[in-house]
Amino acid sequence: MSKVVINIGGTGTGKTTLTKNIARKFKKKIIVFDINNEYKEEDFTSICEEPEEAVKLISEKKNTTFIFEEATFYLRAEKNISKLLKHLVIKRHTGNNFIFNFHSVRSVPSYLFDYCDLINLKK
Repeated sequence: MSKVVINIGGTGTGKTTLTKNIARKFKKKIIVFDINNEYKEEDFTSICEEPEEAVKLISEKKNTTFIFEEATFYLRAEKNISKLLKHLVIKRHTGNNFIFNFHSVRSVPSYLFDYCDLINLKK
């Protein structure tokens, strides 16, 4: 079953470190969407910076952990991502895990709260 994790907190609160630790515990292939290059040195499968690439990767992969560093950027930049994620998060049969990092509670789409398994608030 898929897991959805939401991490919320300001810059420097440890969201990225927490995300890396959670992702490793899932023991699945990891694909990171990261505009800030915070994962470059890590041993992750793929790092994607362009929102357009995200739609293709998410729709093709199964049993994968997807990390959205600066999730607000990706969800606002490409409308198809929001639609696709909503579908996948609700269906949960793909075996994919999703970890989203946000800077504020207000920027989290409401459907993520409805289907998330864990919310981490950092201050």
